Amino acid sequence: MASFHKMLKWPLPSHNQNSHYTTVHSANETERSDEMELLSEKPISRSHLRSRRHIWIYNSILLLSFMLAVSSLLVAFTSHYTIVRRNLIEVNLPYGNPIPPVPLEMRKFGPAEIFTERSSARSDAAWEALAGPTLNDQGFIYVPNWEDLKLPPGGVVHGEMMYGISMFHQLHCLVSGPGDRFIFSLSGNSALSDSLKGAIRHVFWQLMDGKLDPVAFEALDGDTTDPNFIPRGHGLWHIEHCFNYVRHALQCYGDTTMEVPTDFNGQLIFIGWNTTHQCRNFDTIWDYTVKHSTLDGMP
Repeated sequence: MASFHKMLKWPLPSHNQNSHYTTVHSANETERSDEMELLSEKPISRSHLRSRRHIWIYNSILLLSFMLAVSSLLVAFTSHYTIVRRNLIEVNLPYGNPIPPVPLEMRKFGPAEIFTERSSARSDAAWEALAGPTLNDQGFIYVPNWEDLKLPPGGVVHGEMMYGISMFHQLHCLVSGPGDRFIFSLSGNSALSDSLKGAIRHVFWQLMDGKLDPVAFEALDGDTTDPNFIPRGHGLWHIEHCFNYVRHALQCYGDTTMEVPTDFNGQLIFIGWNTTHQCRNFDTIWDYTVKHSTLDGMP
């Protein structure tokens, strides 16, 4: 009984006391416990997997976007490079040019009375001085290495190949100096009468001064409807040719200079004056032509 009383005097666990138990699990209980732990870990693992998957997708999108951006830049650069390369290399003349690269200079366009006044000895001389540095065969040069440059055969003068420079042809179409750029030049008959100086400026002032008969002027070329027609004169056919040739030249070089308006007696007008342009140095082309327009200048 004493021992029983002692057992009864043990403090019994109450709901208000914190009890600590050391439980001994059976095998089934252990397996169940492990299963519960696994079950409790599965949501966490799925969450990690889902998070990793999102990160992978996000990184993939970033990588793809980066690759697309780089590809776009490469395509843009390649396209630009191709345009520049085509202008300088691919879309090039099938033959070379003996004239070295001409330096550029800044020039401002503006009025020049000597080039705008009516036809006179003074203005005619100023215009004709632009047509070329030599009296005969203006703007033509000898090219001894024409075969090395893969040039087609030119005009044979004094046994050597001669070629024309486009700039002087374009000026000739405006001016028409004492020389000619067609068959007359290459046949040695460069001296033309005033009636044959059928370039744009000359014909314009002839018409303005009433010194030109349109019918006779048109007849200078002969029968232009003949299938075997050759332009031997400086009549209406030549004027039509010059208008078209100058058009080609203007479109070819495509001057993209931004023109500024000019104060013309208190009113702003776009007439092309006081605008600075980037131009090839005229004197460089002139000097090269002088040096190579005679047999003395040949190596």
